Amino acid sequence: MIKNSWAKPVSLRAVLALTAATAAAVLSMATIQTPSASAAACISAPCDLGDPVVANPLAGGTTTACAILKDTSLRCWGGNSDGQAVPPTGKDFLSVALGGYHGCAIKKDKSVVCWGDNHFLQSTVGGTTCSPDPTTSTPKAICPESATPTDPRPIAAVDVSAGKFHTCVVLVNREISCWGLNVDMNGKPAGQATPPSGWDCPGLTLCARAVKTRAAGGFGSSFGFKRVSAGGYHTCALRLDQTIECWGGNWAGQADAPFDSNFTSVSAGRTHTCGLKRGGAIACWGENGDGRATAPSGTGYKAISAGYSNTCAIKSNNAITCWGDAAKGMDKVPSGSFTRLAVAGNTGCAQRPDTTIVCWGDTSQGQTTVPEGVNPTGPTVSLALLKGLGKGKWQVQISGKAGSSAITKMQLSTSSSKPSENSSKSSAKTWATRINSSGTRPRWVRLGDSGGRWTAWAPIQPQLQI
Repeated sequence: MIKNSWAKPVSLRAVLALTAATAAAVLSMATIQTPSASAAACISAPCDLGDPVVANPLAGGTTTACAILKDTSLRCWGGNSDGQAVPPTGKDFLSVALGGYHGCAIKKDKSVVCWGDNHFLQSTVGGTTCSPDPTTSTPKAICPESATPTDPRPIAAVDVSAGKFHTCVVLVNREISCWGLNVDMNGKPAGQATPPSGWDCPGLTLCARAVKTRAAGGFGSSFGFKRVSAGGYHTCALRLDQTIECWGGNWAGQADAPFDSNFTSVSAGRTHTCGLKRGGAIACWGENGDGRATAPSGTGYKAISAGYSNTCAIKSNNAITCWGDAAKGMDKVPSGSFTRLAVAGNTGCAQRPDTTIVCWGDTSQGQTTVPEGVNPTGPTVSLALLKGLGKGKWQVQISGKAGSSAITKMQLSTSSSKPSENSSKSSAKTWATRINSSGTRPRWVRLGDSGGRWTAWAPIQPQLQI
């Protein structure tokens, strides 16, 4: 029995009944939408809701980068300490992700494959979590392989993300499955590989969140997930109601996602997280050393990617801007227009509209040197002849092949020695088979295309002077 000075005694059972009734009324007033019949069937059994795979042909890791080529095969370059730069062979890849020292990808049939470091079971697809004891584990026996994974369901996914030592996917039923390391760098429980449910409303916190979201006018048709981003020791995901849910290590506030039903994407870095909102505004939270979580103001941003201690975004004009630590050259952003962006460690890679990939930042293991065969072929100079027109006047006759993009620019140099790749003493901005020049004799020529590629400087051979 419960007593007070201003009311008659009330039984505990009556209090609980009243509380339950009030909660039910609040939920009723919130008019929370339940999953559709097809989605509800996927709550207890895996089934494919028909969502397409989130196409992501570009990925960056701590020292490695990967890309899906035009023929749908995988190609990686850079650091290969654990085999992370040697992806599986074959084709039909649609999405690729890189973690600290491992990689994962989704194929056309929605199957998932992983490669590289597996000390924490992060490359054991559909496997279990790993919580090693730092006082007893050894580097070669950190987490034993599990013959019976805790999640024995076949893995079919529509989105994949690789964290430093863990991996998460959005399954075809809009739940999230994770495997790999589940503690922080000190061996303390973190839970980055233990995702929340995509459908259930098991406790007061989640139910209250649903009520609040609906009241804000942003709650969608279900609780399911559609995107996931694995960071250093935490993970964040975007729900169908456009809210962000984070879990795992939170010592710097990196898992304290702001409550907002207006997000369109999320990117988890090592100890900070950033999200993109409708209209293109950016919100960041977590550790802010070097300003990595100090998002630029304004709207119109199109993509965002959080790295180790920096963040980059594609602006409304398709150019890239970065903020945070610039010690490894992350502030040396390439110019031009871009459609995709991947930042990890202290390296950034981005893709142009013609699928050309350029990388910048840390070059210590060759991760910024895009290998031959990854990018579309550029232009070539096949002929460069010079005619003298008298009194310091010249005519240059040039033939070139455009490669995979149209030739859009030409540069002439009057230097007696081969100029550097980024310099020219005189230039012509349009492609032509013949061009007149006056002054010092032109000696070198190079051609550029719409993808930003240039030929090597070709010598201009003199003909008989008129």
